[in-house]
Amino acid sequence: MRQLGLEVALSKSEALCFNRARHAPPPGSHLIVGGTPIFVRSDMKYLSLVLDSQWRFNAHFKKLIPRLTAAAGALSRLLPNLRGPSATCRRLYMGVVRSMALYGAPVWIDAMSTTNVTLLRRVQRVMAQRVACAYHTVSASAALVLAGTLPWDLDALVLAAVYQWWRDQRPQGHRPAPREIEAKRTEWEDQVLEVWRDRLARGQVSRRTVGAICPVLYEWVR
Repeated sequence: MRQLGLEVALSKSEALCFNRARHAPPPGSHLIVGGTPIFVRSDMKYLSLVLDSQWRFNAHFKKLIPRLTAAAGALSRLLPNLRGPSATCRRLYMGVVRSMALYGAPVWIDAMSTTNVTLLRRVQRVMAQRVACAYHTVSASAALVLAGTLPWDLDALVLAAVYQWWRDQRPQGHRPAPREIEAKRTEWEDQVLEVWRDRLARGQVSRRTVGAICPVLYEWVR
């Protein structure tokens, strides 16, 4: 890097060793670069993603959820059930939190665990209740259906699939047009909508609300 005229702030540098659960580096492991020790950490932040040594992204969601909760709480105060903003404005506010939650989805989608899905669902439930002007006692399933918004774990699948498709086109020298990308996104959304409908059909809560919308779920979400 010095040959390129670049200098690295060694005091701010971090090292991360990717390893299996039983093959972690010994405590205190470090590298010596330019006479400065750089300690090996169990996780590190890179481009707003928290990477961990086992590529599970548990640390990422652990640090992300408090930020999402704070943002959802702040926006919820702007969205009262009575005499509040329009439905379009409410969806816009929800989109802000969604963008924070799904940032980097193509990177961490394969590491999604049940625990992380549950953490995301709790935050999304709060925002969906505000979009639907519903009470806090309304279940997550009913709130998401009434708000007409995909569960974020399924939404992340769409983002990851579209990105993977777009990346596969590059070696072929093809640059997909925006209209083509949108068509591919719609195709994947149709597939996850079917997954969501099956999930709702198997649910045991808010059956009356969910049952009323499930037959027209595609039209409702679109």
